[in-house]
This record gives sequence, structure tokens and C-alpha cells, in this order.
Amino acid sequence: MDPKKSCSRRLYSDILASFSRKQHLDTVQVLLCHFLAALGQPRLNSATVKSPSAISRFLNHYDWNLRAVIRIMRRHALQQ
Repeated sequence: MDPKKSCSRRLYSDILASFSRKQHLDTVQVLLCHFLAALGQPRLNSATVKSPSAISRFLNHYDWNLRAVIRIMRRHALQQ
């Protein structure tokens, strides 16, 4: 197995594990999949699983644990 793929899978799993509410977990999965697909569509209107307004609320209004995600990202960056 490619070491980069293994590392990215661990990072993806660790990020998802930092969300305790199911609705936040679902939304962040949609966001990550959308960004990782890199289809060149900057707007989230193409996300079909979650409404654009639900994604906007998640990013702008909900008090989700950004610090936990930043810690995970830093830890993975230092390991690399």
C-alpha cells in the first residue's frame, strides 16, 4: 500500500473522529468528499447529500470543535 494513501486515510479518520454530533459528522464528510473530489466547483451547490444552507450553517454558525481539527492536522503534518 502506498504510504501517502495510508497517511491520508489516518488523517481522514482522525478528523472524522473529532466530531461528536452526527449532523456535524455527516456535514464534514460531505465537505471533505467535495473538496477531495477536486471537480473545480467552488460552490457547494453541487453537494447533493446536504443542502447548501446546512453546510453554510455548519461552517458559519455551529460551535464545532475547530481546535480539535487543527490539533489533528498539526500532528499529522509533524509526523510527515
